[in-house]
Amino acid sequence: MGKRLENLPLTPHERVVVAGSAGCNPATVRAYLEGHRVTSTTGARIEAALRAHEYAHLIREKQAS
Repeated sequence: MGKRLENLPLTPHERVVVAGSAGCNPATVRAYLEGHRVTSTTGARIEAALRAHEYAHLIREKQAS
């Protein structure tokens, strides 16, 4: 695996748990955590799942549009 994946704040299992709660693919959670764009509705579901699993500190700050 590349260094990029080694530096993620959640383990693969934790990403699967968050993805299950968010109703998306674990790869989408990984993309969100890496700072890539995800649709607003998916991002909101991931953020809600992160809060529910006590990972609120990982939620990205909203950027002004």
